[in-house]
Amino acid sequence: MSQYHQFVLFLLFAFPITVIDMRECRIPDFLSLGGVAVFAALKLLTGEQSPVQVLAECLVGFGVFWLIWRFTGGQLGLGDAKYSMLIAVAAGFSAWFAALLFASLAGLVVAGIMIRGLKLDRRTRIPFAPFLTMGTVLAIHCGDVLGVRIFI
Repeated sequence: MSQYHQFVLFLLFAFPITVIDMRECRIPDFLSLGGVAVFAALKLLTGEQSPVQVLAECLVGFGVFWLIWRFTGGQLGLGDAKYSMLIAVAAGFSAWFAALLFASLAGLVVAGIMIRGLKLDRRTRIPFAPFLTMGTVLAIHCGDVLGVRIFI
C-alpha cells in the first residue's frame, strides 16, 4: 500500500474522530481502536514491520498519554491516549513524536487565547483530537521536508 493510500486511510479514521471530539468531547473506541487494528494488521500482513515493532508503537503511543492522564488527574482523556496509539501505529514513531509536539504547541496557544481572550474558566474542556489530527497531518507533510521517514 502506498504512502498516499495509508494517509487517506488514516484520514478516514481521523476525520470522524476529530468531528466527534469537537462535538461531544469524547472519542469512540470503535474508531480509535478499530484504526489501530486496521493499521497493525496492514503492517503485519505486508511484512512492513515485525510484531515487536507494532507492539512498541502501541505501547508508546498509548503509554505516554496514559501517564499524562494519570499525573494530571484525568485532564487529558483516555480517548486521546487511544487516538495517540492509532497515530503511532499508522504513521510511525517519528511522525507520532512530531505530531505530539505540533499538537501540544497548538493546544497551548489556543487554550491561552480561550482563557485570556474569551475569559473562559481554566476547567473548560478543550477537545485535543483536533490538535492531534492537525499535528499528524503537519508531521506527515513536513516529513519529506525534514527528511523524516513517515509511514514505515
